[in-house]
Amino acid sequence: MLEIFSSPYFYAVIIAGAAIVAAIGTDKINKQRNNIAEQTEKIVKTANVTLDQLKIAGDNINESLLKVEEANSKLEENKDKIIETLNKTIENNETTLKAQERIIGILTGGDSFPTILFNKKGFYLASFGDYGIPNLKLQIVHISNYQDCPIESLSLYLKENKADKNIDIVYDESFTKTFAGTFDLISFSDLRIDLDKNVTHAFDFNFNSNLKRWTQRIRFVPLNGRWEVLNGLEEEISYKEEKGKIPFPKTIHFKCSINFPLLQEIDGKKYARNAFYYHLTAARQNKLNYHNLFNRSFEISGDNEMESFDIEYFEMK
Repeated sequence: MLEIFSSPYFYAVIIAGAAIVAAIGTDKINKQRNNIAEQTEKIVKTANVTLDQLKIAGDNINESLLKVEEANSKLEENKDKIIETLNKTIENNETTLKAQERIIGILTGGDSFPTILFNKKGFYLASFGDYGIPNLKLQIVHISNYQDCPIESLSLYLKENKADKNIDIVYDESFTKTFAGTFDLISFSDLRIDLDKNVTHAFDFNFNSNLKRWTQRIRFVPLNGRWEVLNGLEEEISYKEEKGKIPFPKTIHFKCSINFPLLQEIDGKKYARNAFYYHLTAARQNKLNYHNLFNRSFEISGDNEMESFDIEYFEMK
């Protein structure tokens, strides 16, 4: 054994084996290094590709955002233009409508209406509104001692506008154009009426224009040295809002002096009915053959209350 260990070949074999082992180990290490290098290269390439893709995606996003911002800007601009166009259209339409309303108002009188005001010598014909009323016809009917007027006469007058010995048509004239702020005097002498201070008097002012009708009713009742007054103005409605429904007049005003006879007092408030126009008690109204019954009631206060006149207020000369 000593000879083997002491032999120079023994050490040579050991060194050779170690060299082989070292070579094998080195080869594995190199392979591992190469593998690691390859994997690293792949990772780097993948990372580079991913980064490039992220950069491209980021650029695309930025480009999209710019396009969206540009589109929003155009939308805002278009919206402003649309709004401006709409405003101009609305303004033009409003101008057109106002022009149409003005033309219609000039031709028809628009919402203007005629009315009768009081004068010591009689009455004033006036009108209220923005337009003159073309071709206005006025008929004045007088009922002396109207509280005792027979119901048969009233029925014939209200249904057919016919006068008789109890009801007298005292005025019938036409006015080419009546404008707000102008007044036409209609005196008692024009009406050929002596206003007897001992009896009641009724005046119906029947207005007709090309398109509308109005009726103003003024009543005088002598009481305690004064003329107690009832004064109502209505627009006659000629159309039906509902089929089978009778159209009722539109009240423009209903005024009454506070001591006018027959006023009803309820809870400290005074009320008048338009049945007072013809002294229509329940019994009289039941006999009235007229489709438009007088059954509306009005509280007499504020704008509905008017002053009575001294019995000597009106001048007959």
